[in-house]
Amino acid sequence: MKFRRVKRLEVASEEIPALQKIPKDLQLRFYSLIEDEVNKLIKNFETNRELIYGAIRDEVRRGIRRVEDLPDWSDMKIAFVDGSDTPVIDERIGLNYGLYAVICKLFKGYDPVEGAEWYLGGKLGDAPSESAAEFKLALDLVTTYYERYVAVQTLMSYDPDLIIIDGSFFGYRYLSSGVVRKKFMWVDQQSGEMFKTFGDLLHRITDLTEELINSGKAVAIVKRVITNSICGYLKYKYGDDFDLRMSDRLLLNLVMDDNELFDFNKFIENGVWYGYFSNYGGRVDDRDGSGKSRERALKEAIRLYENTIKINLALRDRDQIKRVSGLVTGLERYFLKTTRDQLPVCLEFPRGIDERLLGSTIRYMFETVNHSTGFPICFDLIDNLVSLPRGLTREFIDEIEARLLSMGIDKLYLLSVFGKVNPQKEFEG
Repeated sequence: MKFRRVKRLEVASEEIPALQKIPKDLQLRFYSLIEDEVNKLIKNFETNRELIYGAIRDEVRRGIRRVEDLPDWSDMKIAFVDGSDTPVIDERIGLNYGLYAVICKLFKGYDPVEGAEWYLGGKLGDAPSESAAEFKLALDLVTTYYERYVAVQTLMSYDPDLIIIDGSFFGYRYLSSGVVRKKFMWVDQQSGEMFKTFGDLLHRITDLTEELINSGKAVAIVKRVITNSICGYLKYKYGDDFDLRMSDRLLLNLVMDDNELFDFNKFIENGVWYGYFSNYGGRVDDRDGSGKSRERALKEAIRLYENTIKINLALRDRDQIKRVSGLVTGLERYFLKTTRDQLPVCLEFPRGIDERLLGSTIRYMFETVNHSTGFPICFDLIDNLVSLPRGLTREFIDEIEARLLSMGIDKLYLLSVFGKVNPQKEFEG
């Protein structure tokens, strides 16, 4: 199928390379480390070259097909929702601050819908916590909460044909391990709802994510793909000779051509959900040929994966565990090679989504690709609009301090509250 290409976005940068900003002795040291790393990677690649471009390529190609004869998208109402928070929190002696922002924008085909744009921004501020990492975790969860909140509100207010979110539907579950029972005491300014613990907020995010999935209109573009399900399955099938432990996205980039799609369901022959194989590990001793050792290892991978879902999402009762685990394992993924010079794009969607809607979405991603990133141009536009610049939190706090000073608040008191934890460093956030 020949795709029509819609515009092209190029981004230029004149920034001085970071390596040139440090002392010369350190530059030389780091360039030496770069050389060492290059030699190591070349050695690893040469070791695996024959395997990757031989047997593995033939195996993986089984799940790859050309993309053709897909439905049109030009009359569809397509909503994008994305959020961001400040990349580094600004730690002061008496306060921590972090900022977050979420945007929704609606398009009719390729054209923006007038008036159908929604911004939400806010701050998370509190007395210094025991851990700066814990405060950053709270900020990330609040941002995710508002991304889901805005997405659900968008479904109700604008009734789009398709809504595209940034990041895996349940990607937030990796943030929460170890803090679900800790006090949070945060109030959502939109709804007035109080969240007493991290677990309470986590459960609400999961409820909103469930609404999105059940709408049948939501898909996700996953930029940070950490799974290695392809290598896991090949190890399950063939043993340790295929133990590459290479991420799915990287491996597929070596074997896919332009305008192709990879489907796990066509690649995995035993019908097991792809996600379980990302956990498949350990040495498999199957010398008797019975396959029992492989099956035991797979059952253990499934058990560990489902237990991780239960723990990370703080699932309580049996019905909740069954329902939410079913949502997680009911998500499918395609990888789309939208352009030659970028890695394949990961598209996540609920099993059972309307086939025509899915087909239109795939065609849209190919025909509106930004060749600089591999993602749809509108997806990149939204990301650029919502990304908070480094230094914003510092300026935000400095403005608060300046206004308090102009109102006659004691300067020594302000220094005690707003003084930097480490004045040698200009923390950017």
